[in-house]
Amino acid sequence: MEGYKYAADIDSITKAEDVIKSYVHLTPVTSPAVLNSFAGKSLFFKDEKSGNHVAALSLATKIRGIPAYVVVPNKAPICKVENIKRYGGQVIFSEPTMKSREETATKVSLERGAVIIPSSNDARIISGQGTLSLEFLEIIGENNSKSCCSTWFNCNLKYLITISHCFKNLNIVDCDDVINQITYNWPT
Repeated sequence: MEGYKYAADIDSITKAEDVIKSYVHLTPVTSPAVLNSFAGKSLFFKDEKSGNHVAALSLATKIRGIPAYVVVPNKAPICKVENIKRYGGQVIFSEPTMKSREETATKVSLERGAVIIPSSNDARIISGQGTLSLEFLEIIGENNSKSCCSTWFNCNLKYLITISHCFKNLNIVDCDDVINQITYNWPT
């Protein structure tokens, strides 16, 4: 759409990268030879963990000397909960519904005078999360980034904005096609 401004763009993502780069723990990218041979192309996987946003939030508030009250579903992965605690955040559980998380966050905000920072749907958050794509591209290099699997990006605009801006000839491949190719070629 002509004239439409997305919540994040390559400029906001690169600015976010400049702000956070000294705090980022780079995660590895793998390209399993066995899967590549069955897929008939190079596949790349960035080994991210659940809870990166809340871990970063907890660390940022710890650095600033303010508390982080992090509302997470009571069925959240243990690694996510441990990351929050490791970086100084205080875990507050809610039921695993959006309504419960929002109600719990509002209650905590009112009781403790805290500001609610959304986990998504915020231009600043989307820009920060978009830096993951810049890391990915830096690791694999331009020559290897002509196609990527859409499931890796979880169909999230923040990643596609970065990738498509950096590489104009990018071919985004439906992972179902890649999985079918691997399955078809898998030895029986």
